[in-house]
Amino acid sequence: MKKIAIIGSSCADEKMIGIAAEVGTEIAKQCLILIIGEYSGVMEASARGAKSCGGTVIGIMRGEKEESAAYIDIQIPTGIGRLRSDILINSSDGVIAIGGSAGTLKEMAYAYKIGKPIAVIKGSGGWADKLSDSYLDEKKTVKIVGAKTAKEAVDALIEQIK
Repeated sequence: MKKIAIIGSSCADEKMIGIAAEVGTEIAKQCLILIIGEYSGVMEASARGAKSCGGTVIGIMRGEKEESAAYIDIQIPTGIGRLRSDILINSSDGVIAIGGSAGTLKEMAYAYKIGKPIAVIKGSGGWADKLSDSYLDEKKTVKIVGAKTAKEAVDALIEQIK
C-alpha cells in the first residue's frame, strides 16, 4: 500500500485544520496510508480526517515511547526528536504540504533532494503557497505541484508515484 506523508504547520489555524482533515479523508478514501511525523496542528487534523473514513495512520514519533494519540494506528517512537523528519520522508511514497514554516521547508527540501513527489495545497499559507508550482533549484528534480483541493493533491501524487 502506498503511504502519503502530510507535513505542515503544527500551530495551524482553523482554515489549515479544515484543509488537513479533508486531505486525510481523501487519503483514506483512496485506500492509501497516511503517515505523519508530529501529532499536532495539520498532522493531527489529517489523522482525524483519515480515521473518520476508516483509514490507517502511522506516526513517526519524536520520543522514545508511545504517546497518547487517538488517531494513530501504528506509532514508531524514534527517540531522535526533529531528526525523525528524514524517516518520515523516506518512509513515504509522496508528500503533501499544508501551510508550514521552517520545519516544513526542511521536509520539503529533503523530499525534493531524494526525488519524492510533492504536492501543496494552494491557499493554505506558509511554504505551501510560496513553493506552489515551482522547483527548489535549477536541477528541477521534482516539480512541487500546487493543488486547489485535497482530491487534486492526492490524485497528483498518485499519478507521479505510478
